[in-house]
Amino acid sequence: MICAISGEEIKDPIVSPKSGSVFERKYIEDYVNAKGADPINNEPLTIDELIPLKVQTNSTSSGDVTTSIPDLLSTLQSEYDAMVLEVSTLRKNIASLKEELSISLYRQDAAVNIATKAIKERDEAKEALEKFSGSGKRKAETDEDDGKQKRQKNEDGVSTLDDIHPARDELFKLHKALKVKYPYQLDKFALVKENEKSNVFGEDLDFVQFHPSAKALVAAHKNEVLQYDVRNGKLDVWKTGLKTIGQVVYNNNGILAAVTGTKVAFSTGSSLTVKRKILTINCHPSLNLFVITSAGNWYVSNTKELIATHPTDTDFTKGDIHGDGEIFAAYNGDKIKLMSLVSGDELAVYEVENKNVQQIAFAANGYWLLVLSTSDTASTIQVFDLRKNIEVNKLELSSERNINKFIIDPSSSLILVETDSSYLTYLYSKKSRSWSEIEPLSSDAEEELFLYSIGEDVVNEGAVKFIRYNSKNDTFALEKLTEEKTV
Repeated sequence: MICAISGEEIKDPIVSPKSGSVFERKYIEDYVNAKGADPINNEPLTIDELIPLKVQTNSTSSGDVTTSIPDLLSTLQSEYDAMVLEVSTLRKNIASLKEELSISLYRQDAAVNIATKAIKERDEAKEALEKFSGSGKRKAETDEDDGKQKRQKNEDGVSTLDDIHPARDELFKLHKALKVKYPYQLDKFALVKENEKSNVFGEDLDFVQFHPSAKALVAAHKNEVLQYDVRNGKLDVWKTGLKTIGQVVYNNNGILAAVTGTKVAFSTGSSLTVKRKILTINCHPSLNLFVITSAGNWYVSNTKELIATHPTDTDFTKGDIHGDGEIFAAYNGDKIKLMSLVSGDELAVYEVENKNVQQIAFAANGYWLLVLSTSDTASTIQVFDLRKNIEVNKLELSSERNINKFIIDPSSSLILVETDSSYLTYLYSKKSRSWSEIEPLSSDAEEELFLYSIGEDVVNEGAVKFIRYNSKNDTFALEKLTEEKTV
């Protein structure tokens, strides 16, 4: 007979009634005293329950064992017995650890694929969406009414994390129903001026940006934020109460947020403060939620308070929020990380080509993330596919030019890269699934180019428009991207 613990031939057999297995008496008694259970099935077991077996002993004598150091032999025997028992225990522990490791690896893979699953959910909902899209006019009126109700509900600026998933579903429906198509056939363009205005702000400005949905130029002057509606020429001034202004964002509900140091002031009249200097601030596409990054943390807030705080090992210095409002992309000084606004979990990590990341932007198509990075010898725009979590394209830019930023149009088919001398232009081919450089557009060192059109504009007007602001002359020009036919 072989002992179920040691695997050795048994000299003093004893049976466990719990598993029916036979053991060497000294091994099973040591195990029961230590664990109080059967080593085979882990059922409770006591010494008194063990059943000894009577077997005919071998009459052959193994000879007298004589030694001058009996105590040493006794110690070695005890250590050996303990080792046999420990080996049996370790075998069980190894099996348990293997199971735990398998579960941990599964959870890690699941976390990395959350972003992909979210995109797949959008695709699975496409058929259901098309069934309800019946009358485009009636749907547009319904969406407009829903938008008014939503703005009225959130006019105080108090959104919560629980609002993110319903907002994501609503935004997904809107984006899928819009179906923005690239409105051009040729690959040679010019910007044709449609409108021009001088003396826009009448002030020396700290910086200017443009909000496509509101069609407003937004500028900072000392402690004031100025909003100029390019459609009706109306100028509004918000006195923030801050000493200076470092950043300004303007959300789609008409709420402004101005940043200086550790403080954020909102145009609703409220403000909040974090512990360390604010590095970036981004707006949710439909809710009154803001993502704030600072040294050691990133936060989600409404206009009243911080509603989520997430520690970081390294600082997030660049960021953007996905068009559906659930994923936040940020650069931590080494890699691009995709984070969940709801849970704060890390969803995916992307390697960057160069360490100086200047811009991160989600494309309007919903499944691309574009990253502009530079070094002393190279400038690159990487295109990552969120559905596969891989890099699908890479635009190598001229290292001889200063690269400032890029603009991608609402159809996600045209990229303009701002340099110190021109706008490099790249066109996407669905057939080859790649970007090719076409003839660049001219630029002026005193002017800054912004995208004017949103998806609805391209669908309704059949063209993409841009707006240039000249800081030296305080003028803007609205320009339409037009095809140039070759003779």
